[in-house]
Amino acid sequence: MHIKFKKIALIGKYMNQSALQQMQNDLADLARHLMAKNIEVWLEENTALHAELTGFKTASLENIGKKVDLVIVMGGDGTMLSVARSLIDANVPLVGINRGRFGFLTDLRAEDMLKSIDQILAGKFTEESRMLLAAQVMRHGKLFYSGYALNDVVVKSGLRLIELEVKIDKKFVYRQRSDGLILSTPT
Repeated sequence: MHIKFKKIALIGKYMNQSALQQMQNDLADLARHLMAKNIEVWLEENTALHAELTGFKTASLENIGKKVDLVIVMGGDGTMLSVARSLIDANVPLVGINRGRFGFLTDLRAEDMLKSIDQILAGKFTEESRMLLAAQVMRHGKLFYSGYALNDVVVKSGLRLIELEVKIDKKFVYRQRSDGLILSTPT
């Protein structure tokens, strides 16, 4: 199945200004490359600001996923995880260009990014759906915290033991006393 991406957002390691400045040339090259292919390019507003890229449409991280067909994330796995959590409701595909260390989720190499993106635009890619955890922490029957995780959820107490009751789809699984718990997805 060939998907035509007409609007693409670029998001750099938006929480790290110095990292974004180092990616500035790569982001600019990628934006120009996409525009030459008649693709509407959007930049996440902090990416545009800190990488000093002007002349592009911008949107906040929370809203950019609703405006595009594809999001390209430039950074490391931490950046990809953060962006994925922020764009859950947009249900937009993400592609990661590795500018971090490991690159499990951001598996395109920066040196090959234009060639790799051209392959994706030509429909030569395999889509991977990732499991997402929705977690809630309840205290005395009241919601204390709610969030999503692409890789894992960590609950820890600090210095003392806590009693944890684990439910999946609101069905009781088990109860334990410990100093914490890690729940993870295959990602």
